Amino acid sequence: TYTEPIEWPMGTLMRYHLFLQKEEELKKYQHVFYLDVDMRIVDKVSDEVLSAGLLAAEHPMYALKQQLVPPFEPNKQSTAYIPRLGQVVEENGKPRFKPYYVAGGFQGGRAKLFIKAIKKMKDTIDKDFNNNYIAIWNDESHWNKYLWGYEGALTVLSPSYIYPDSLIKEYYEPIWGRSYEPKIMTITKPFMLSKEGGQAIRKQLGIAEP
Repeated sequence: TYTEPIEWPMGTLMRYHLFLQKEEELKKYQHVFYLDVDMRIVDKVSDEVLSAGLLAAEHPMYALKQQLVPPFEPNKQSTAYIPRLGQVVEENGKPRFKPYYVAGGFQGGRAKLFIKAIKKMKDTIDKDFNNNYIAIWNDESHWNKYLWGYEGALTVLSPSYIYPDSLIKEYYEPIWGRSYEPKIMTITKPFMLSKEGGQAIRKQLGIAEP
């Protein structure tokens, strides 16, 4: 369904409101997935995405080495606030807490469960908006918050499914501490490379102009 473009970040923030306009259609399917339009499938994606519950993918910028911390929503007054999202994993024969920060660009799961998540996130976004607040990473912050409180089956895919299209050796592999094979690749958005795009991101994060 075509929708008119609206001012950033409302287009992404209100995505769940848009999904619910097609709720009855979504209910017809066993699994439902959302993929950003500016992403390209570059290798076979198979039944690994058919989660018994919900499906998420680690954000490539924050699939971090142990000493680094993802940008969870820090404002306790926001409905998207969480301490940390993650699970205990075994590394070098020892258990450790691995934080997850998942991307908004690829998500889904069992239709019934994903629709339930969509409704909850719409409500929390509306509550923040009514309090004149937008979470630090918009809808993505609310997706992370929902998964933090979610107790059902969860499949978390690697950054192979939100794979950057540039700066792999220069930036990503050093922070990953390893490499990944691309399955779904993100396409660099033109505004990210513009002066105006940089200003918009700094404004959103409260960073002073250089």
